[in-house]
Amino acid sequence: HKLMESNIDAKSGRKMAGKIIGKADSRYWLQSGKLFADPRGNGALSCRIQVQGRREPFPLRTNNKATAAAKAAKIYGDVVAFGWTEALAKHKPEAAKPSKGSPVGELISAVSELSSVRPATLRGYAGALRRIVAEVEGIKANKGRFARCGAGRGAWITAVDAVTLAKLTPDRIEAWKLRYVSSRAGRNETKTRTTRNSANTCLRQAKGLFAKRLLRLISNRIELPTPLPFDGVDFFPRQSMRYTSTMDVGMVISSARDELAKADPEAFKAFTLCLFAGLRRNEADKLRWQSVDFTSGAIRIETQD
Repeated sequence: HKLMESNIDAKSGRKMAGKIIGKADSRYWLQSGKLFADPRGNGALSCRIQVQGRREPFPLRTNNKATAAAKAAKIYGDVVAFGWTEALAKHKPEAAKPSKGSPVGELISAVSELSSVRPATLRGYAGALRRIVAEVEGIKANKGRFARCGAGRGAWITAVDAVTLAKLTPDRIEAWKLRYVSSRAGRNETKTRTTRNSANTCLRQAKGLFAKRLLRLISNRIELPTPLPFDGVDFFPRQSMRYTSTMDVGMVISSARDELAKADPEAFKAFTLCLFAGLRRNEADKLRWQSVDFTSGAIRIETQD
């Protein structure tokens, strides 16, 4: 490739020391942001090649940046010279082989063992993923599913956990997301807004099991499909959660003073803490006197046994 000093094409090269370095030159790939650490390859580097509007990631299978840059330059040259089909067959043969992926249950088990998040949070992640899997695969639930124990719940979890990750393709999850809203909200705009928020929460929790840090830790233990289930699946646009009050606060305060101040002082205390200090019910229940600073007029919400 001839080095040129004018007519810079931002897509095919970068200007370095007054000259253009093309993508077929390893020096191009040594620039910042051109190589990436593959979370599923124990830190090995990868690159992204874009030619004629198509973009594909390629694992370079080395931690050495100079070696990786040379490989990336070679791959780009082959794509340009021979086309995508031949280049993929040569440099990424596994892309032509369908990967079944490990079962959902193995993923949850591996993440549960290696994740540092709170157990309750992890249970939420697992529950969200199982819910999506069940609805994508059409695994019906019965009343026993919601019991803490029993054959119904156990059978449902067993069926969901046996589904392979490869079946959770991004397009199927995107279809689930749209179906989740349409089947529950219909044409009701208020329900549509709340249901979209619920779908976003479910997606966000399920995605927590595929965090990059966790993928690096479990890549040797389970088979991850390509692409990953949630790759390219976006959330619904953020909905306004602004609260508009419709109650007469003055009347509520007056009624609370008349009905609770003397008859039930503990309830009146809780009412005051929640309304004027903004405490949640659980925070008001557990508040200690030592957390109230009468001198500065402050309340400290503290973790306690």
